Amino acid sequence: IQHGIACASYHAGLENEDRQFIQQQFLNGSLDWVVATNAFGMGVHKEDIRQVIHESMPATVANYMQEIGRAGRDGADAVAIMLTSPQDKELATFIAEEDLPRDAHIEAYLNNPTQKYDPAIFFDQYRMSETIYRVLQYWLSIEPVEQVKLRLDQIRLTKRKEVEKMASIIEGNDCIRRKVIEYFGQVLTTPLDACCSNCGLVESAFLKERQIDGNRINDENWESRL
Repeated sequence: IQHGIACASYHAGLENEDRQFIQQQFLNGSLDWVVATNAFGMGVHKEDIRQVIHESMPATVANYMQEIGRAGRDGADAVAIMLTSPQDKELATFIAEEDLPRDAHIEAYLNNPTQKYDPAIFFDQYRMSETIYRVLQYWLSIEPVEQVKLRLDQIRLTKRKEVEKMASIIEGNDCIRRKVIEYFGQVLTTPLDACCSNCGLVESAFLKERQIDGNRINDENWESRL
């Protein structure tokens, strides 16, 4: 508000009514910006979004494509900005694997043979999320323990490969747009001039330099990828 920008935050800690109110404000133009988890974009169908900014690297190329696809739906120019740091791969891997059960979770689940505990006890005592509990509840009811462990290990490996693929695209020197499109088995037939930071696009072309707490947003610890 101090800078004449109407904005709001959107996250799972808000009441459902508050989330709906913020979303509606953004859709009708009352809000200029929404700082949100990636789940916010799933329900947004707004034609004139001009910018999508990621504060860290998404865990998969598919997620990235879906999230930046919220911008420029009216056909006018739009830009996707990603702020990256050396810790991004570690963070993305953690997020990707956060709700995958580990051996300790499996053992804790199996050591409760009566299954009469309130799941909330599992959540608190074993630091087990509800998603982890439900995954174990489902797979252990239809497959042997060792098969479940193998299945989870394979899922974990697949997720790590997806993180590496995303990282290779933004860390490389090739056209980011072309590499993202190639990921989906397509070919960029009409290259654009200065379409990404690897092809000559610079922030000054569309952004005025701003100060955040006295520091430029692109300081020595962060790199902006466009």
